[in-house]
Amino acid sequence: METFLLSLLVILAGGILPLFTYRQFKLMKAGGILLTFVGSALGIYATLSFLGKPPEATMLSLNWLHLFSVSLRVDSISIFFLLPIFLITPIALLYSYHYLENQAQGLR
Repeated sequence: METFLLSLLVILAGGILPLFTYRQFKLMKAGGILLTFVGSALGIYATLSFLGKPPEATMLSLNWLHLFSVSLRVDSISIFFLLPIFLITPIALLYSYHYLENQAQGLR
């Protein structure tokens, strides 16, 4: 479960990084795409590692500020939907890398 949460954090960082590096176009493009690709690869690994595990091993429950309980559970239907999401993301990243070749085109 920790690898899955790490993958989500890396994907989030890949989305936030371009907000801070927009003045350096190449760094923005490469950094955002690289972090999102690494997060997707970690997500695929984490999702495949859930296969064959007992349900107790794929559940995370946290108390937040001692007011709320946040629970996350991955079951077989979740795996069915997570795999295409993590597999399509690198394809979209490959397309966006070539789409953003022209800096003026990326600013539209």
